[in-house]
This record gives sequence, structure tokens and C-alpha cells, in this order.
Amino acid sequence: MAKKKTYYDYLRQELGELVEQLQLPDLYKQSLKRRWLDQVVWADKKAAECRRWHYRLRLTTIIGGVILPALVGINFEVGNDNPAFRKWFPYLPFALSQVIAVSAAVEEFCRFGDRWRDYRQTAENLKAEGWQYLQLSSSYGSVNSHLEGYPLFASRVESIIKNDVQNYISELVKQQAKQEEEIEKYLVTAQEVSQDKTLFAPVETARLPEGAIAEYAFNGTAEPTQNGTAGTATLLSPSALTAGASLSADSTAVPKPGVAGILRTRHNTVFKLSPQPSEALPPTAKIEIENGMVFGLQAYRDGGSNHLCITLTQGLGAESRNTWYAYAPHVEILDRNGQAIAPAAPTAIATPPTVVAQNGTVELPVPYLSQVDNVKNPFGSCNVTSLAMCLKYFGVQQNNPSQQFEDELQDWLEARGLDRHEPHALVQAVKAYGCQDRFTTTATLEQVKQWLAQGNPCVVHGYFTSYGHIIAIIGYNSKGLIVHDPYGEWTPNGYDRNDDSRPEKGKALTYSYEMIKRTCIDAEFWVHFISKPGFQPTLTQAAATPAPQEPTQPCTNFITVEQLIQIAGPDAPQQRLHELTPGVNQTLTRYEINTPLRIAHFISQVTHECDCFHAMEEYASGEDYEGWTELGNTQPGDGKRFKGRGLIQLTGRHNYELFSQTMGIDFTAKPELVAQAPYAVLAAGWYWDDRDINQLADRDDIRAVTKAINGGYNGLDDREKYLRAAKRVLGC
Repeated sequence: MAKKKTYYDYLRQELGELVEQLQLPDLYKQSLKRRWLDQVVWADKKAAECRRWHYRLRLTTIIGGVILPALVGINFEVGNDNPAFRKWFPYLPFALSQVIAVSAAVEEFCRFGDRWRDYRQTAENLKAEGWQYLQLSSSYGSVNSHLEGYPLFASRVESIIKNDVQNYISELVKQQAKQEEEIEKYLVTAQEVSQDKTLFAPVETARLPEGAIAEYAFNGTAEPTQNGTAGTATLLSPSALTAGASLSADSTAVPKPGVAGILRTRHNTVFKLSPQPSEALPPTAKIEIENGMVFGLQAYRDGGSNHLCITLTQGLGAESRNTWYAYAPHVEILDRNGQAIAPAAPTAIATPPTVVAQNGTVELPVPYLSQVDNVKNPFGSCNVTSLAMCLKYFGVQQNNPSQQFEDELQDWLEARGLDRHEPHALVQAVKAYGCQDRFTTTATLEQVKQWLAQGNPCVVHGYFTSYGHIIAIIGYNSKGLIVHDPYGEWTPNGYDRNDDSRPEKGKALTYSYEMIKRTCIDAEFWVHFISKPGFQPTLTQAAATPAPQEPTQPCTNFITVEQLIQIAGPDAPQQRLHELTPGVNQTLTRYEINTPLRIAHFISQVTHECDCFHAMEEYASGEDYEGWTELGNTQPGDGKRFKGRGLIQLTGRHNYELFSQTMGIDFTAKPELVAQAPYAVLAAGWYWDDRDINQLADRDDIRAVTKAINGGYNGLDDREKYLRAAKRVLGC
């Protein structure tokens, strides 16, 4: 009896017959069959094989997981006349549990589900490419014959196969990197535990200082209680306190200090889940705390926007959270002996309390420097020139007085391999010269004015030019901010640049508030708040020092860094998430990803695409994209230059050009910016908006969303995992 033909036999026969009908040399036909057709059949067979194993193992795990609790829960009343049954039955649940465990372990190790989808995608890509070539359609529409189109077809088939192999290798590299990171994390944790003697030391009783409380390092004054000691409080249990409730200082028990000491409130305040104005947050994201409350403190750090991120020894709220943001002037930190201490720089503001000129104008005597006369880079040194003005104002001495200060700063950065266009590199330079630089990407115009009123200048990044420009802010008046523009005077029609006849055209100019908001975007200012410990500013007439008030500037905040960490999981790089969060909220606002369901889908997709925020650009070099005209890569080197970057891997010259037009920034000249905050997130938002994925997210259709992002269903299980986490965290 003749052996029955399989589907793959029919596939090979039918496609082989089509190949034979093409007007091609025999060598090309043989190549088509041996390379393209063999790969199609092989990938198709592997996809089917992996699918079968995936279903077998998953169904075994699922069905066994349903049956096992029933077996364990059954209470058999078997008489003594059935001793054999009573003897062997307990082994049945045990055996079933082992089958479930082995099935799940094999699936996890072999990744049959992921491999099935990878093979299926490769097979379909090869089939689609073959049909387009056979029909001379799509990319082959411009050729006159199959012979003319064969070189392009062969090249694209090899690219598909090569990409499949590289994707497989990239996945292995990702897994290895995660394992190494976990090992490193465990080693660091073990070392910290072994070295932290406070973990094994007896707990000391918190002793509060007698008399007045020391002046807090943040802007504001201390408020001692009536008897000169801090009020005390007993923390309520999680069941007794929900978010949006309040704590009062009406009990007598003093909490034990934590590793970092004690935190005491100096005003009625609010503990929050993000460093935003409290009125901008929902009741579930904040808790009111009365003046005089005392808490054990495990750790604290700079939370940005004049806030501290604090970790308490006991949780608060319905979810028993112990990490909150507190408005810095409203709290005081005491050591384990009860002595008042100040947080470490750069959080501490080491200048005197707020002072404002009598006529409402503040103008600091900051010396002016022009970048146009710069020896090294007259057209690209606005960053170091603006910093040099501020450092000279604080009386900082140059290491080499024979050269311009801005050149010295540029030399300092280059000697350490730092990029002067990178804000955090500028922060390092400021600190190296004995000053403090609290850089933020979410400053408001009001915060800039408050900083200036304290006698401190600042440096602002803005789009006064298409490539961006940096200026020093030295004051303000009723019309706008007073600036030292190192390039000259900016107008809507362009720059009136400094020249030999007027080398200080950019000195002490007033840039209107309207223009500043248009070029910098309020609540999205990129600002270096620069200060120097012990510096005494010279200002006109000072007003009385007001009690510190929390900023009231509204700011859209769809998601907090804590929520991002919960969604991404413990493997995610937390420092990077802190850097990306402002850009995430900026993107969610700009592209109306503004419902919990839309946000959940967006975050789950980008978390998978960037390997849980470990990769801001694709691991491969990008050379495979060389010559891909569909991506706009028409010039030599475009493949590597415009490889995938950002949270959704913006790829190809054409996409970089479109994104540049949208943002008003030329990313084709500096494509690596797309891998940096906030552009890495904004690029993902632009891609999301360009494909109208909001309407897919509104349907809660993860397969459709994944197809729009990926072109297939690669990593669908991983995306679903992050989506479940996002929905749980966001409550949707």
C-alpha cells in the first residue's frame, strides 16, 4: 500500500512545480528549492512540532492543576475492609503533582510556546516573500521579470533567515544577562547584610532633643512644639487606616528608630505616592499627616521637586505601604540618638530662606560669558558656557586661569569620556567644582522663580533652536525671566548673534513668560538648579520669610515610578525607571494614552519590547537593515546609524525623519538621542499614535495590539504577563 502523502509533501510538490515554471536558469531554480523552499517546509514542520508539545505540556499542567486540589481535598471514609485502597491512594496526588511539576519545568526550559510562534512567523514571512516574488507584487512590482528580481529576492530571504537566527541568539543573551544580574543582586544583598552591623545591634530608644529643633536644611523654618519636644504617635494598623485618611499626633508611644533614624513632621503635611502637588493626586494616593508625628526611618533619598522619598519601618494605608514621598520643608530627619540631621546633597538647599526684591524683580549679579568667542566650539558650547557663568557667580576658581572657563569645563568632561550634551554629565562637572546641581526634567516656571528668589541661578534646556539650546537664568520680573543667553538674543525670526561689535547681545535679556512656556513647556522644564553650600547671595530688599508652602502648580501624573516598578518586577533597573517616569507621563499626556486600560496596554508592550527596560536600543548592530529601502535606508551606513532605539525600537531613516518632524528636533543628525530619556518614551508614544493603537487598547485586544507593535505575536505570553500586572496595579 502506497504511503500517504503529508501536508509538507504537497507543499513541497506544489511550490516546486511553480518554481519550475519560472523563466530562470537551472541554477536559480535549484537555489530556490534548496534554500527558500527547504526553509519554508522546515520552519513549518518545526512550528507544528513545537505547537503540539506546547499544547501537550500546557494542558497537562492545567488539567492536572485542576484535578490535584480535588484529590487532596477529598476526605475518604474507607473502612478497615479496604486497607489496600487506603494504602496506595495517598501516592496518587503525589504522583500527579510530580507530573505537573515536570510538565511545567520542561515547558519553561524548552520554551515550546515561544519557539512555536518564532517558527510560525519565520515560515509565514518566507511564504509571503515567495508569493510576492512569484506574483511580482509589492517590493517586486517595479521589476520586469523574475530573472531581474531574483537578486533582491535572494537577499531578502537571507535577511529573514539571518534575523531569525539573530533573534534567537538575542533571546539567549537576554536570558543570560538576566541570570547574571540576579546573581550580582544576590551577592550585593548578601554583602550588605553581612556588613550592616545595625541589623544585629540592639535597638536604641529614640531620644528627642530638648529645646528648639535645629534649622532644617530645606527652605523653611522649624516649628517646635509647646514644650520644645516633638509630638509622638503610634502608627495605626493597615486595617485602621486607608489611603486618603489622616494620622494625628495624639498618643504617647515613641516608635523605635530605623536604620536611618527617625522622621518627624514639622507641619501638617501629606505623604504621597509621587512627588506631585497633593491636590493633583487622588485620595487613594495620599495620606494626611499631622504636625509632630514621629516615624521610624529605614532609608531616604532625593525624590525630586523638593521632596524626599522615605522608607518607614512600618506600613501605612490599606496596602501597608512603607515607601512614600514627603514635601521636604514639612519634615525633619533625626539620627538614632534623636539629633537633627540634614539630608545629603543634592537634596539639601544650602542657601538662606526665600528673599524677594521689593519691586517684585530679582536679578542676580551673574557674570556674562559669550560662547561665540569660544576657542574650541563657538557654535556648540552653550552648555558649558552657561555652567561657567553660574560657577563664576558662586566664586568658583578655575584650575587653569590661562584658558576660558568653558574650555576648561569641556576639557574636564572630555578627559573622563563624558558627553557635554548629556545633562547628567554636566551635573558631575558642577559637583567636581564644589557646587550642587539638582537636575530635573519636570520643573515648573514657579519653581524656577522660587529658586532665583533664594539667590541661586539655574541653567535651562529649551528649543530656542531646532537642535536645542541652553541658557542661564539669572532673575525674573513682571514680564518674564531674565536670562544670560550665551549665543546672543533670540527672536521668533532667529538669533541676533554676538559679534565683535557687540559681544554681549545676550546679556540680561528678558524672555517673556509666553515665549519661555512655548520653548520649554511648563512642568516639563529641563533645569539644573545650581547652588553652593555656605554661599551668601546679594539681593535687594528682602521680604519676611514666609512659612513653606507646597507647590500648587498642577501636573498630569498618570503613573508613578513605584507603579512602574511593580509592573516591571524586581528584575527591572530601578534607576532607569526613575529617569524614564517623567517622560512616560509626558508621553501618556501628549498621545492621549490617558485611561487605565490604554496605559496598561502601553506599559505592557514597551516593557516587553525593551527587555524589561534593560535595552534602550536593540542588541544587534543594525547592519542587517543596510539597504532596506522600505525603511528609508538609502545611504551607506544607514542600517547601523538608524537601528532600533527607544522603548519600541524606532528603526530606519524614514521613521527617524518622521519622528524628527513631529518633535521639531533633528534626530537624523544625532540618532543616539532616541535611546535616551525622554525621547526613548516619546518615540514609543509617536509609534503608538501613528498606528492608532489607542482604539485597539480600548477593546482590550492584546493580540491586535501586539500585531500592530510587532507585526506578529512574538513574546505574546510575556506581554500578557506584564498586562496582567499593569491591570492589577492600575486597577482596571
